[in-house]
Amino acid sequence: STSSEGFLPKLVFILRHLLLSDTMMIVLPLSLVLAVVCSLVQGDLSPSGPIPSRVFMTWYAGPDGSTNWGEATVYGGYSAPIATSEKDVDWINHRVPDGKPTFNVVSLSFINPFNLLNQRTDAASTNGVPNAMVAERKNLNNSYVFFSMGGVGWASESYHPYFKQAVAQNATLLGQLAAKMANDYNVGIEIDNEDDTIDFVQLEAFIDSYRAHTNNWITMDTDAAQAGWSLSLTAANAVKFVQAGKLSWINAMVSNYPDTLQDYTTKYWPTWTVKDHVVVSEWIQYSCTKDATGFLPGIIEYVEQNSFRGISFWASGGYGYGFNCTFIEAQGAKFLGN
Repeated sequence: STSSEGFLPKLVFILRHLLLSDTMMIVLPLSLVLAVVCSLVQGDLSPSGPIPSRVFMTWYAGPDGSTNWGEATVYGGYSAPIATSEKDVDWINHRVPDGKPTFNVVSLSFINPFNLLNQRTDAASTNGVPNAMVAERKNLNNSYVFFSMGGVGWASESYHPYFKQAVAQNATLLGQLAAKMANDYNVGIEIDNEDDTIDFVQLEAFIDSYRAHTNNWITMDTDAAQAGWSLSLTAANAVKFVQAGKLSWINAMVSNYPDTLQDYTTKYWPTWTVKDHVVVSEWIQYSCTKDATGFLPGIIEYVEQNSFRGISFWASGGYGYGFNCTFIEAQGAKFLGN
């Protein structure tokens, strides 16, 4: 399915220039016109249609490991990311051996909510959107793409509670601008609010405003468990929002630290009461190395048997690296049936 914001204007523009010259109309074979239309559909995926029956996704912070894509930030206790190259993460978009995308959904992180609200434009960003993130989005035309807003850099109670402050300042306008960004760049929005003191009425107003201006998907991150962790209120409200049809799904993030035992990895997943609307998460570095033990197939089997929406791998680029993960590529092909 394609977004009218992204697809129809391109279709009209290209067909107009194919069919019309300055002085006369050119009659073209129908096969050529259809080929143009098909190429547009295939090259302009948009998260505006039905939620895929299975989500196989990754959180991705860019080839240099940066979660700010060139914008200045402070990371608190996080160490500086190590440098990588585009080659290290090419497996995300081109799996071995068929070259298809490894994931059908990719989340690029992060958008600073205040920069978006203020439409900041400088050497690193345009209207609050990092230019490097836009460039990377163009490399992912065969996957559905999300721009994640917030994160530890921009929405953490401990460091920078910018998401809370932005929705308090003007939740409706922030929702409108997020929707415009989603339409302009053909993406969905992932809410990564890591602050349980946020005003959830204001957050809901942001979601409602976004929904009023686009059909593109919107998801929300929580802790690994539905209750009992630091973001329990966030999880409770996410469940309420998804049951009301306001969220496309919930992203239940990774547990506190990586573990090679399936029982620990899946420990908190049974707490969810809306499993068909939850995408659970696994640390990527162990999924890249433990396939021989049956670790990754076992986790994916658990996801399938318990009817979760899907699974996300944290993180490709940024904290918790995974390079050229052939194990994940193979399991993704099985999980997605492609």
